[in-house]
Amino acid sequence: MQRLSIDYQDAGAERKIVERRAQSASIDLPADLFDHVRQDAVAVTRATRVHPDIRQGSSVRGAIDLALVANELLALRGVASPGRGRFLGAETDPERATYTSTIWDAMVVALSGRIHLDEVVEATPGVGPSPDLGRSLHPCGGVRGSRLKSRRG
Repeated sequence: MQRLSIDYQDAGAERKIVERRAQSASIDLPADLFDHVRQDAVAVTRATRVHPDIRQGSSVRGAIDLALVANELLALRGVASPGRGRFLGAETDPERATYTSTIWDAMVVALSGRIHLDEVVEATPGVGPSPDLGRSLHPCGGVRGSRLKSRRG
């Protein structure tokens, strides 16, 4: 018997795939905002593949879904800019706080059914997944990281 091992695409290829699949849905967003969404969606899904509390991470399909959900939420919430800085600033910049919150909400919707937490982590009484799990995946520092723990199924 022979095994065929297939790895994920590199980050650049995943960004191109997400751009191709999600860009048509982002016509209401400024190009620089869509670029932030695309980069953040790919970064988050790639992080799910290496996190110690996650047994199975998401494929590029999770990044596509995350970008699509984020695009819709950002348009609905009237967000026109990701705010100042890539990772900091949510504490003082209202635009950054709204962007960060919206990306978090999109993460929960798009990735909750695509990642599987390690059973040992889930089954350990009083331990559960790291309280920083969501924060460690969130590209903006995840100001609401503890919600991922409460939504696990």
